[in-house]
Amino acid sequence: LWGMALLALALSSDALIGRYLPGTSKDTALYASLLFPAMLLAAWTVSLIQGARDYATYNKTALIQPFTFCASVLVLGATGAIGVASVLTCHILSQAALWLASEARVRRYPAAPAGGALDLARMIGYGLRAHLSNVITFLNYRVGLYMVSLLLDPSSAGTYALSVQLAEALWLIASAASVVVFPESAAANGTPAALRQMVGRIALAVFKITLAVGALAAALSTVLI
Repeated sequence: LWGMALLALALSSDALIGRYLPGTSKDTALYASLLFPAMLLAAWTVSLIQGARDYATYNKTALIQPFTFCASVLVLGATGAIGVASVLTCHILSQAALWLASEARVRRYPAAPAGGALDLARMIGYGLRAHLSNVITFLNYRVGLYMVSLLLDPSSAGTYALSVQLAEALWLIASAASVVVFPESAAANGTPAALRQMVGRIALAVFKITLAVGALAAALSTVLI
């Protein structure tokens, strides 16, 4: 998918890119496309730590990307070097830092037992289906932001982006639960009925907490946005 996007950008003219990405040069678009493989590599390796059920290491490693990005942007701000290319560089470097740190931690784990070709095929199939939903979600938000920016003004696009970020914050609750639920469910030795009961209790608790936080966010939205 990244290769197709990169090829499309490379074959497009500056005028065509400027038409669909107003204010963005061809070089900037090509450079920004490097984020896609960097983010995929980082997500792949950090998920291996999650799968190993080493939650303490997972939490510490996951903090590397936002910390690196925030620290580098602060340095840019202090030196007056903030720009589109420099911020993109900070983002790419932060994802690369997460990937490399995750790789270093994953190498400490003992090798998993060798699996058959059927198991590997099933895992790849599951991963592709799960990753497809992530790509669709990613594109859905980006296309929405692009359409708002194209049809309205930058101020409206900023308000839209802030609103979406506020709504997406509610995902953190379910995401935090899934970090533990997915690996523990996969490693569970109990009966399917007991597993369903456990997941059902967690899902109900997450729903109640998300509903309460969502009501609070709705009440504060007029103040925050």
